[in-house]
Amino acid sequence: MQQFLTRLFNRLMKSRNWVLIILATILIKWVSLYPGWVEHNYSRGIYPVIARVQRFIFGWIPFSIGD
Repeated sequence: MQQFLTRLFNRLMKSRNWVLIILATILIKWVSLYPGWVEHNYSRGIYPVIARVQRFIFGWIPFSIGD
C-alpha cells in the first residue's frame, strides 16, 4: 500500500496542473495577508482594465455573462 501511495503521489506531483494549483493556492493565501495591497493594486489597477475589456467584448449581449 505504501508503495502504491508513493507512486500515486509521484505521478500527481509530475503533473503541471497540480503544480499550478499549489502555486495558485500559495499565492492567494499570501496575497490575502495584505488587503491594502490588494485594494490598491487589484481593485484600483488591474480589475478596472479587466472590466473594461469584458464590457467591450460582451457589452452587446443583453444579459449578464459573468454571473
